[in-house]
Amino acid sequence: MGSLLRCGVSSSVPGTLVQFSCSRGGTPESTAPRPRSSYTGGDESLVLPPGLRVSRPFRVLLVDDNPADLMLAQEVFAEHGERLTISTCASGEEALRALRGGPLPDVVILDVNMPVMSGFEVLQAIKDDPALLSIPVVMLSTSSQPGDVARAYTLHASSYMVKSNSFQKFVDQVDAFVSFWRESRTPSWPDRSGA
Repeated sequence: MGSLLRCGVSSSVPGTLVQFSCSRGGTPESTAPRPRSSYTGGDESLVLPPGLRVSRPFRVLLVDDNPADLMLAQEVFAEHGERLTISTCASGEEALRALRGGPLPDVVILDVNMPVMSGFEVLQAIKDDPALLSIPVVMLSTSSQPGDVARAYTLHASSYMVKSNSFQKFVDQVDAFVSFWRESRTPSWPDRSGA
């Protein structure tokens, strides 16, 4: 017998809803209240359902061929300290090697316009690989062309962000990204306790 627990999540994205599917055995469990786990990061507290705990920082893989953009992003993401780790790759080929050969990130941020292998080609390769297809991929581009946005979603991108030319707006984008993904659940984060 299974049950479905629906709970709303406070997020900068209106209408966000997270569903947790809980499987239970044939005999009912005690209905006594259970203590809830929580992760405290800075001033905010993320309350997790029973049985879930945060045992490591949220892992982000940033793929961008522009060294200046990579350095800027690393600086901005570093403001979030222990709450996340960021790894970088300067090409699509390097990203696919990293994904296939190391610990998987919780989310990939993928530049659209890269030489040799475009972000769209990398996204397609990720979604074609059974070991990688469940990793959320956020496309990042200076292009806001409807065709690029549509193509990203057709290839199953999780979202599409337009890079801001303003430093402060970029910082705001990173803050919103971190806030959203820290409150979201991915196949690998947070780790299931006992698993």
